[in-house]
Amino acid sequence: MKKSALIFVLSLTLLFSGCNNGTSDSDSSMESTSQTDPVSTSESSEVPDENSTKLVGLAGDRISKSEISQVFNLDGSSEYSDESFQSVLCDGFVYLAEPTLNNLNSIDNSDIFDADAMTFARMSAGKLKNYKRVNVGDTISGLTVTAAQSNFAVDSMDGFDKNALYEKFPEIYFNAANCEFSGELTMTGYACVIPEDEYGIESGTILFVPSGECPLPVMGYASDEENGIYHCANIGMHGDFTWAGEYGQINIGNINSVSADVSVLPTDGTFVKVAVTVDSIKLSGGVNFNNIATANIVEINPT
Repeated sequence: MKKSALIFVLSLTLLFSGCNNGTSDSDSSMESTSQTDPVSTSESSEVPDENSTKLVGLAGDRISKSEISQVFNLDGSSEYSDESFQSVLCDGFVYLAEPTLNNLNSIDNSDIFDADAMTFARMSAGKLKNYKRVNVGDTISGLTVTAAQSNFAVDSMDGFDKNALYEKFPEIYFNAANCEFSGELTMTGYACVIPEDEYGIESGTILFVPSGECPLPVMGYASDEENGIYHCANIGMHGDFTWAGEYGQINIGNINSVSADVSVLPTDGTFVKVAVTVDSIKLSGGVNFNNIATANIVEINPT
């Protein structure tokens, strides 16, 4: 594997000591900037009417049949049934979390970074469940949702039986989502230009890594049999640069096609610290798969 290969580990809580379920240590270097109690779905488990389904979203909201836009069944039928559905698409809403953690990296936080173990000391991100249901037309982090789609499915590659976990975690059938926003967002962090094609990343792609607090909404979906579906800290690396935070891969355009002045960016894969304003933001992700954010650079400046 190339040394420069981009690597993401979806469950940082498996790699760092002191992790817990939904809380942060007071001594943690990756501090939580806000605290939200985990969402409880126990009150939403009663079926209220014939339009309801057994599907429950990450905000504890029960999905109605009228919200389902497409049904996939093994027998080829397109009618929804609690007993026989395989997968459904729901247009118009998605599940996101407000950012809660400071983002760390091996440059700004070198004093707590262990390069040999590729870890940051004293980190305790926890497994967070502060998702909100965000509908088309809603605003989050100053961005307005213009398109959104959520997927619920019985079969997956998660490696456990969703039917067996349903009583404890009614949201367990949630599978994936994507959304688009209007509006601009300014972030501070490190950016680099990927010099050559590597592992699904096109040559010229501009990779962005937030530093400190970041206003970008969080789309992170991990799961296990003890906690259901949650988001937590991730760790990533490219070359000699390592980072940790709530985000997956953030691509802010391609140097070969971007219209903004990006002369601040070297083309050899070196990371430089920048303040970047972006628009045309899109998020996509699946449970236990890397989530990806894409955006268009409006302005980028060194910091």
